[in-house]
Amino acid sequence: MKELRDLARDRKVFYAAILLPALIFPILLALTGKLTPEGPTTGIGLRIGLIGHGPEVDEIIRESPWANWATGADDDRIRSGELDAALIADYSGKRLTNFRVLYDKSSPLSELAARELRGVIERVRDRSRRNALDATGIDASSLPPRGVQYHDLANYVRTDPPTSPQFLPSMIMLMMLAAAAFAAIDLFPGERERGTLETLLVQPIRAEEALLGKYVAVFLVGYVAVIANIGGIAVASTFEASPLEIPLDASTIAGAILLTLPASALVAAILVRVAARAKTVREAQHYLLPLTLLNMVPALLAAAPEMQFDAFTACLPMAGPALALRELALGSFDPLAIAMMVVTTMLYCALVLQGALKYLANEEALLGDGDSDGKAARVIAVALFAILATFVVGPLLREAPTVVSILVPLVVFTALPAIVAGKSVGLGFDLRVFGRRTRGRSWIVAILTGIGLALVVSGVAALQRHLLAPPASFDEAGRNLIVSIPSLPVALLTLAIVPAIAEELLYRRFVLHGLRTELDRPRAILASAALFALHHLSVFRMIPSFVAGIVLGRLVLRTHRFWLAPVAHATSNAIMILLAHSASPLAGGSIARTFGDERLAVWRLLLGIVILVVTPWILERRQVWPLGRTAAIPDRT
Repeated sequence: MKELRDLARDRKVFYAAILLPALIFPILLALTGKLTPEGPTTGIGLRIGLIGHGPEVDEIIRESPWANWATGADDDRIRSGELDAALIADYSGKRLTNFRVLYDKSSPLSELAARELRGVIERVRDRSRRNALDATGIDASSLPPRGVQYHDLANYVRTDPPTSPQFLPSMIMLMMLAAAAFAAIDLFPGERERGTLETLLVQPIRAEEALLGKYVAVFLVGYVAVIANIGGIAVASTFEASPLEIPLDASTIAGAILLTLPASALVAAILVRVAARAKTVREAQHYLLPLTLLNMVPALLAAAPEMQFDAFTACLPMAGPALALRELALGSFDPLAIAMMVVTTMLYCALVLQGALKYLANEEALLGDGDSDGKAARVIAVALFAILATFVVGPLLREAPTVVSILVPLVVFTALPAIVAGKSVGLGFDLRVFGRRTRGRSWIVAILTGIGLALVVSGVAALQRHLLAPPASFDEAGRNLIVSIPSLPVALLTLAIVPAIAEELLYRRFVLHGLRTELDRPRAILASAALFALHHLSVFRMIPSFVAGIVLGRLVLRTHRFWLAPVAHATSNAIMILLAHSASPLAGGSIARTFGDERLAVWRLLLGIVILVVTPWILERRQVWPLGRTAAIPDRT
């Protein structure tokens, strides 16, 4: 309980875990309301259709200088955007019986037009009633009507599911991670810097008890943040300007709080495991950004409407809880899938905690006195810079020529940082990475590895479509990219060779080498492959890219020769381009049809695996996964 008391005394915990999650949605909506104009801005003419004519209508027209009036109105003209709203005045003889306003709430201009019409109608109606009451001999039945009917056409035409359940899980997961990370950093590297972690060594408690106490503190901070965030969302849903399209009743709120409990437990375990490795707060912050990105990728799967929540997807880490939250918001409930989500998430949590306990079981790890020199944190920071720079600069170059928009991020933000920062991990400008001369036989291995990689990636991508089918626009964008470069040699250079060299310089030369100073071989390969997958900035490319990263990382560490990875990578890319480019002799042939046939996906995958396994065994006469060291970098298995 010491950890909880220490965190409770810290005002920053209150702000990060309770105040910020609770107020972020209400504040954002309040700011949205302030920034939204209360009335039409100067120069904006809202298009209003009109049916009916009388003295009251004439007054409304005179008091609406912001409106461009058109005779006649129907639902289709409003839905298509030809009209922003319509005013219908129903008369019985010469007496006004009713006003009707038609608008489309899904359109900001239409909603603004309805709001302006409401104000004008109320003023005209109140003035007419006062004049009628002041006149003598007027029967009450002749007074203008008290009510106005408003018809939101969006309610009748929207057939797609509401979008708010798709982004709410990501927001909740982000708040959970941010608050729990604050506590984890304070309880591990924060205590190391303050010199208070050493007191655990003289306490009559076991390592399990010390770890459990810190874990519970991190979990509670993250879970309290989730509850506060859900409460803030519930409050924000009552605002008139709320974008939430779903009702948040007491049962939905209670269900969301319960469903986020397993996710909070898993996030806390991951943060404890990661923060325990950091010597300083700064190093822990370097770990936090990639961890946030890795955490958000599964949560963003809930934003894909085609992603189903079933017994299989419920077992995916972080994606299962996010999908469960989405289904809860949509009013769906699958007991089996939810049970699978809870069981598997808690199992993941136990496995992560077991790894943290094993790491903290010795005094050197507890005090951070190991031989790590922070190289892993530096390479992760450089990789994240490349990812974020590509994400930011890519859209800015969308109007530039295709070759320029591809080469600038690759050269400036991928290859150049890897070469310049190589000295920080002991690489300098030696592009041989491990210093071994490449033999002729090794180039054959690299080319065959590229062929096998193309088959494996093609099979994995086809099988992934059964789980997460990309939209038609995704496939169309890929085809347009190849078509936009009519010259086949230029396409091969731009889409195959340069990307292979730039990405391999960053991820298999710089990142993998830096991670090997602190991680054993399998974990270094997996971590570099995960960053490589994130670099592609697409949920639909991440699984094939992750598999490719594993194959290429294994190739480099097995052969100790860096340049084999770019050759294999370029070979794989070139095969895909040769099969799709209109100027290629292979386009439209039997090989292209074989690669494009989803029914052969499993066979392509199996053939690729056979090539990847058999090639080094035949040509190199060595173990597929040798147990020796990689150059002078010590193994940490």
